[in-house]
Amino acid sequence: ESPATITISQPPVEPPPPANAGAWHIQDNATGGDCSSIGTWNAPAKTCTLSKDLSQGIVIDGNNTILDGNGRLVTGSGTSTLGNGVYLNGTTGTTIKNLNIQKFSNGILLSESFNNTLANNNASNNGFGINITGGSGGNTLVGNTVSNSGVHGIVLDSSSNNTLRGNTASNNVLLGILLQSSSANTLTSNTTSGNFHGIVVGST
Repeated sequence: ESPATITISQPPVEPPPPANAGAWHIQDNATGGDCSSIGTWNAPAKTCTLSKDLSQGIVIDGNNTILDGNGRLVTGSGTSTLGNGVYLNGTTGTTIKNLNIQKFSNGILLSESFNNTLANNNASNNGFGINITGGSGGNTLVGNTVSNSGVHGIVLDSSSNNTLRGNTASNNVLLGILLQSSSANTLTSNTTSGNFHGIVVGST
């Protein structure tokens, strides 16, 4: 049976998204790209700390950047079929932490990205909570909570040599954690509950 589409009314948040753009962009420049509009940018530390809840996803442009969600909430369009809460493509050495994400197709999506860290994030009511794909490797997921996903909680697809430690995947429609066409990943002290299946290893 196909997962049901999640439709929830979107609360008002500030600020409005950038004009003619699909997401906020965090970049390694004087203002951190859009960071100065949604938080504070520490240029020497390459750290963006959010100060507002957002209604638009975030794209990390560049390497060795820190996105500190500071407990703020990033909310999608109200369905599980559109957009990414945070997107890394070809990114290395970046940290995403302390962020709450809901109502996106992917809460956090990493593609062709290496040696990044996802720590203490909460992804709920997305299609996929955290999706690591496209040959990504060497990434560490620690202390994240993924729940009520329309499909799977945490997915490693065609991605190897990643570490999952102390994550919680609960009440996702299908699988709590899926490893598909992936190898040499390390899973330690992860907890699954209320999923159709907890941890599933597909073809490797």
